[in-house]
Amino acid sequence: MADFIPYSEKQKILTPKLWESQRFLDADCPTAQVAAKMMRAVVKRLLQIDKNININDFVFLVYEDESPNAAFVPSHYTQNGKHIIMISPAITQLCKTEDEFAGILAHELGHFTYDKIYGKNENTIFQERFSDLHAVDLLIAGGYDPSAYSRVCEEMRKFSGPNIFPNVHGSDVARQEDVDAYLTKKHKEQGDFQIIAPTGLYKEFARAMNNRSDTYKPYFIQAVQQHFNNRQPKLHQLLDFVISQMRIGKINSNQRINYVISCITNMP
Repeated sequence: MADFIPYSEKQKILTPKLWESQRFLDADCPTAQVAAKMMRAVVKRLLQIDKNININDFVFLVYEDESPNAAFVPSHYTQNGKHIIMISPAITQLCKTEDEFAGILAHELGHFTYDKIYGKNENTIFQERFSDLHAVDLLIAGGYDPSAYSRVCEEMRKFSGPNIFPNVHGSDVARQEDVDAYLTKKHKEQGDFQIIAPTGLYKEFARAMNNRSDTYKPYFIQAVQQHFNNRQPKLHQLLDFVISQMRIGKINSNQRINYVISCITNMP
């Protein structure tokens, strides 16, 4: 499968505030095309709840992250005026079925709906809770098994471990309890959910994600190697460099801590 390619100007689809912290799989490569096909098919089903939403207003991408993750970027942060829904290749470690994967995308569409209702806002725990519950609504509307999202929440708890540091998602236990309570409420209101057969694309998608060739290096590692001429820096030198990059905006709060750890552990 195709490699993650180095950052290039043609990939600059985010605003300068965001693009330094993300690198996308080349949208023209086979792996990215399989992923985009899968995401587009699922999102099209999920959007049946609102016929006024145009699926062509969305771009579907694969981004660099070794953890199973997904993200939504609203159009006011992009240079092409489109919304971005992006996933990491490791998302298939979290989702074993199309219904579970649909739950992930439904959550990201929850951010889209929240943004549309309340405008340009920083993400908060309230937006995350809204997105969780709206994901259930979207799954029901799209004919997916809404209980799959509860299973995804359970898997996310296994991957993330205990909440040592507070984050915008809040308690993983409370999050799953809220989803389960909402599922119970919807079932009482609507009775048994109507489940439609999946698209049949998930196996090909999972195979593409699992068989990709990970030859890319995180931005941190490339930047550090260039700055120190490929010599191993001392820890205090590395920390000074990271702080300097933060001051000029090259590293921002969206960067994940595992990138910093990679700089320390993966240098030659």
